[in-house]
Amino acid sequence: MDIGDRALSVRALSQIGYYRLSAYWYPFREIQNNIRTDQFRDGAKLHDAVALYVFDKKLRLHILDAIERIEIALRTSITLKMGRFGPLAHRDAAYVHGNFNRSRRPGGRTKFQDWMTRLDKCEERSRDEFVTHFRSKYTSERFLPIWISVEVWELGLLSHFLAGMRHADAQAIGQEFGVVDVRVLPSWTRALTFVRNVCAHHGRLWNRAMVDQPRFPRRGQIPEMDHVLASRTSQEKLYGVCTILAYLTKQLNAGTNWHLRTKELLQTFPNSDLFSTSSAGFPRNWAQEALWN
Repeated sequence: MDIGDRALSVRALSQIGYYRLSAYWYPFREIQNNIRTDQFRDGAKLHDAVALYVFDKKLRLHILDAIERIEIALRTSITLKMGRFGPLAHRDAAYVHGNFNRSRRPGGRTKFQDWMTRLDKCEERSRDEFVTHFRSKYTSERFLPIWISVEVWELGLLSHFLAGMRHADAQAIGQEFGVVDVRVLPSWTRALTFVRNVCAHHGRLWNRAMVDQPRFPRRGQIPEMDHVLASRTSQEKLYGVCTILAYLTKQLNAGTNWHLRTKELLQTFPNSDLFSTSSAGFPRNWAQEALWN
């Protein structure tokens, strides 16, 4: 691999680290018998790997911006929906789906019980000022009411509760986000949980396969997303998640420019013959799709 300016290369390796940076020159390595070798392809340059790393850093921040908006909106929606039934309705089995409160084996724990164990730990370790204020003022209350509790939920905790809600309640929330199929929005939040964790730990996002594969709506349910159904790679890689973020941010705010800023960011993608946007599932002419305009 061409390392270019030695001083700049040493600085990049010392600041970013060899192992972390090696993930970005992985596409530069030759493939023989379907196996990546340690031999670099012709034209491999360290400068391009660093450029891809810098691009990925900007991409993570951009993705986190959208996830934050969606996460806050989901918290608020769940609070308003569950709060109608009482301050502790989220802890009441009467207000979750029967499958969520059904043991997988006789005498075993239910998913709802497992969820509440995680919830208890989440509430116990919170040191947020609004939580300590509530505990000092309402000393007889053992649990936090939904409108306080939901603010300390991790996105994973939120996604599991959304999946465990009664269908009518989950469907009402889904409709607020422009999602009709009750199975889709929980699937999206699980996928976004994985993406958020990657971003929060400064992991490589570009060209990464999604561990939690999002479910996409059937053709015609959300016409702007129909083009994603044409490619498994688009669904399984970053592009699929980007379409979800673009759609949801538009549903939350018709005047958003997140989708436009996504196109602007992708225009800064490093120019190299060894990697391209297609490796992350971005189809040809994706920027001309209605979702991005």
